[in-house]
Amino acid sequence: MKASVLENKMVKQEKEVLRTEIEMAREQLNKTLGESGDFDTCYLLSVKLDKLIAEYVELCEKEGA
Repeated sequence: MKASVLENKMVKQEKEVLRTEIEMAREQLNKTLGESGDFDTCYLLSVKLDKLIAEYVELCEKEGA
């Protein structure tokens, strides 16, 4: 039982870290779109953001949220 509680806490912490990383990546993408509009850079930032979101969704599914 304790292992389950500990694992749940770890998942919640990971989700919080990912939320922060997602927000930072989103802000960076928006800034790049607004300032330079460089397609290659925007694409790479978008791919990074997509991966972070996929990790977040995976954690949510693991948690059962």
